[in-house]
Amino acid sequence: MNINNIFKIIILSLIITVSIPANSTELNSFPQILKEHSMIFTMPKEFKQIPVKENDDVLYQHAIKSKKNKLEIRYSVFSLKQRIKEYEEWKNSKNRNGVMTDPNIGYTVFTRVVVENIAGSENFKETLFNQKNVKDEFNADWGGTYLVEPKSGYGEGYKYALITALHKDNIADAYIVYLFDDYRTVQSEILKEFYSMRFMSDYFNKKSVLFSATFVLSVINKESISPLEIGKNVNFNESDKLSIDDYLVKIAEYYSLKINKIDLSRIKDIIKLLNDGYPVVIIYVDKKLSHSAVIKGYKVENEKVLIRVYDSGLETEDFIDAGSLISDYRKMKPVRGYYFTK
Repeated sequence: MNINNIFKIIILSLIITVSIPANSTELNSFPQILKEHSMIFTMPKEFKQIPVKENDDVLYQHAIKSKKNKLEIRYSVFSLKQRIKEYEEWKNSKNRNGVMTDPNIGYTVFTRVVVENIAGSENFKETLFNQKNVKDEFNADWGGTYLVEPKSGYGEGYKYALITALHKDNIADAYIVYLFDDYRTVQSEILKEFYSMRFMSDYFNKKSVLFSATFVLSVINKESISPLEIGKNVNFNESDKLSIDDYLVKIAEYYSLKINKIDLSRIKDIIKLLNDGYPVVIIYVDKKLSHSAVIKGYKVENEKVLIRVYDSGLETEDFIDAGSLISDYRKMKPVRGYYFTK
């Protein structure tokens, strides 16, 4: 089999994967999809959720629409986990059948299929992200933006589609698609919500304060902002002698917020803050490491209070015993807590 035929087979298989219609179970499982792929989504304040429309072009699991302008944002997550597993089994097999492509190499081809399916043609404008920036801002390993004039059923009713493409090795390919008619009227909204979906951080160190602050600011100020932008605003330097506490103070000052201490042993006070809409930043410390996470919710199970922790060092959010406040990750005990108010 020659190389051109092999490439055609690969493209055909990707087209089938991209355009498989979503069933009702898939459409209602966006939070579960995010959790399974270590991603976080921030619902923009001036948007409302709308139903997902089945189409033959590109599957998407979630959609929101601006309350002010003609702007719709759609979110697609294509898991790599099963494909990675199948590829590794094929690669390690003594009797290899057929041809398989490493999903961590084929994402550019996959993205081209997604873009051309939305465009309904081969015409698009591509801008690739700087690798360091896409890592800092989306915690992805590759990314770019694509502008098309959609002629497909996917883009019906809109003149333009701006597509943000993201790839995270071994995890997923993800796409944020902005559909609109006049960029001038929606530019500020697109820029404001540019980081509304991203991969959770791999970091487990002082830099975690930026990711904790990202979540807190999204709740308190109702806006999406990247950890990189927060770091620039407060002159973050991982090698300096400032502590996470110091940076929390600087972040509060920069964003005109008041920072308050909370006694982590007073579970009732923490629950009241959560009920009032105030997440709590917790700080872990030992001889070699400082790290932060965010208490974002709680539940009662078997008469025991479990707090919901968003930890940038974890692959998933975690429920831990509020009575002990000991994380299941590295068994580190939080020693301090803070919350922000306006």
